[in-house]
Amino acid sequence: MNQNKYLILPEPNEVVYSEGEFDLIGCAVSVEDNLDPRVVAKAVELKTEISNKTGTAHSFYRSFREDGREIKISKDDSIQKQGYTITVNPNEIKIVGGDDAGCFYGMVTLLQMLEIEGNNLPCVTVNDAPDMEFRGHYFDVSRGRILSVDGAKKFVDRLVYYKMNVFQIYIEHTFDFIEFRNMDRTEDNYITPKDIIEIDRYCYENFVDFQPSLSTFGHLYELLNKEEYKQFCELEDYQPSSNIWAERIVHHTIDPTNEGSFKLICSLIDQYAPLFRSKYFNICCDETFDLGKGRNKDKDHVELYITFVTKIINHIKSLGKTPMMWADIILHHPELLERVPKGTIALNWDYRTEPEEWRSQKIAAVGLGQILCSSILCADAIIERISESEQNIQKYLPFAPRNGCLGMLNTTWGDYGHACHPECTLFGTILGACMSWNVKTTVNEQFEKNISKSVYKSDVNIVPFIREMEVIQRTVNFPQCRAWMESKNPGCFGAPVEQAQQSVADAERISKVLAEIKGDEEILFCLKSAADTMAIMSSEVVEIRNNGAVSDEWREKVEKWFVDYKKAWLLSAKPSEIMELYNALSQA
Repeated sequence: MNQNKYLILPEPNEVVYSEGEFDLIGCAVSVEDNLDPRVVAKAVELKTEISNKTGTAHSFYRSFREDGREIKISKDDSIQKQGYTITVNPNEIKIVGGDDAGCFYGMVTLLQMLEIEGNNLPCVTVNDAPDMEFRGHYFDVSRGRILSVDGAKKFVDRLVYYKMNVFQIYIEHTFDFIEFRNMDRTEDNYITPKDIIEIDRYCYENFVDFQPSLSTFGHLYELLNKEEYKQFCELEDYQPSSNIWAERIVHHTIDPTNEGSFKLICSLIDQYAPLFRSKYFNICCDETFDLGKGRNKDKDHVELYITFVTKIINHIKSLGKTPMMWADIILHHPELLERVPKGTIALNWDYRTEPEEWRSQKIAAVGLGQILCSSILCADAIIERISESEQNIQKYLPFAPRNGCLGMLNTTWGDYGHACHPECTLFGTILGACMSWNVKTTVNEQFEKNISKSVYKSDVNIVPFIREMEVIQRTVNFPQCRAWMESKNPGCFGAPVEQAQQSVADAERISKVLAEIKGDEEILFCLKSAADTMAIMSSEVVEIRNNGAVSDEWREKVEKWFVDYKKAWLLSAKPSEIMELYNALSQA
C-alpha cells in the first residue's frame, strides 16, 4: 500500500491509510445545520469541484441523510480550534472541524486530495491542526507595484489553499488619501476605498483576516515631500536626489514635536481604518532613520520616538483596534520595551539567515504579544532568493512556539521598483505557509517536488531553475541599471564582462526550458519573464563593459523584452510604476 498517496501541503500532523476506496461518482455533500455561511459556501464549492471532476451531477444538503453515500461536514469543539479530522472509508467521508475555520481547512485539504487522485479516493484518516494560530503574509504595494483587486484575490487564493489566515499590504502613499487629492494621478497609481472593501470582503469569505498596515512615523517620503506638508518633516533643509527608489527607503520621518504632525497622522489613520473589519491595525513605526538629524538634532530621539508612538497607539485603541508595530526600534533600545503600551503586538522581524532568539525572548519577558516576521528576501531582486529565505524561514519560525508567539508574518518587500513578480516568490510564500502550520516542515528534494506539483502544477522539479536564476541575478540588478542611467559611470556595474556573458547564456537557456515545461501557464510565464529580464540586464553589462555604451540592437531587444514583462506584471498588478523599471533600461 502506498503510504504517501495524497499530496497535502502543509503536511498534516497525522495521516493513516487503510484498506478500500471511496467512489466519488454519485456521492452527495451535506453540512451540519449550525455551520457558518462561509463553510456552507465552501461545501457548495466542494460539491461543484466533485461534479466537474467526475462529469456527473451531485447533490448538496443542509442536513445529514441516513442513507446514501455522503461527504459530511460538521463541528466538534473537542478538536483544537482551526484543527480538523478527515475520515475516508468506502461508504462516506467525514470532515469534522474544531470550529468553523477547522471545517473550512478540512475541505481545503480534501480539495487538495481530489486534485491529485482519480474518482476513487484511497481510505485514510487525517488528524491535523496548526502549530500557530496567526499565519500571515505581508505584501509591499508602496515601492512600485500595486496589486489590482483581481491580483489581490488571486494572491489570497494561493494563501487560502495552503491554510494561511492573515493578509496585510504595506501602504505609504498608495491609497486615495485626501492629502494626495491635488496630485495628478489616476487609479492606476493608488488603491481606492472600493478596492480595500472588496479585498476585505473576499478575504473574510475565505477565513482570512485582512489587516490594515500604514506608515505613521518613518517612511513618509511622498507625503512629507509635498509642499504643504514639508513643515512636518524632520529634515527641514532636505533636497531630494533623482533616485526616487533610494529616497523612499531612507526618507522621510515626521517631526514628532510639531503639533500638526499627530493630527496629520490621525487623518491618515481615520480615513483608512474604517474600511477594514479586522480588529488589528499595524502602525509600522519602523526605521525612523531621520529622527534626531534635523529639527530635533539636539533632543533625545529615543524619548521622542516612544512618546510619539504611544500617542499613535492610544489613538488606535480609541478606535477599538489592537495596535501592531514593527519591533526594530524598541529592540535596538530595550529600555523602551517596558514603555510600550500593553496590548500592543510587536512585529519582530529578523530577515537574516541566522536569526537570533534573544529578540523573541526579550519581548516575551515583558509580556507583549508578538508575531515573528520572516522574509522571502526579494526587495531588489527579479526572483526570490531561495538560498537565503529558506534558511531564514526554517530557522526563525521555530522560535514562535518556544516563546509564546501568536504566530508569523512572512514578508514580501519591493524596494527599488518591486521588479519581482508575485508569481516569482511562491516557493518562499508556500514554505512560510507550511512552516506556520507545521513547524517541523523541512526543505529537501521531496519537498521541492511536492511544491512543483502542487504550486507550479508540473511533474518537473521547478525549484532548481529558481535556484539557478537566483545566482544569475547576482550579476546585475535594477538599482545598478538606474545608477548607470543617471551617471553613465561603468563603475555602477561590479560584474566583469565574462560573468555577464555567462549570465546571458544561462538566463537564455533557462528561458527556453521554462517555455517548454507543462504546468501552470501564468506562473511559468512569469518565471520565464524573470529569466528574460536577467538576460537583457546582463547583456547591458556586456555592452557597457565592451563598448562604454549600449547599441541600437540592444535597445530593440529591450522593447521586445518589455512586451512580455509588462504582460506578466499586469497579470496581478495595476500599471503603477512599471515605467520606472522600463526607463531604467530603455534610457541607458
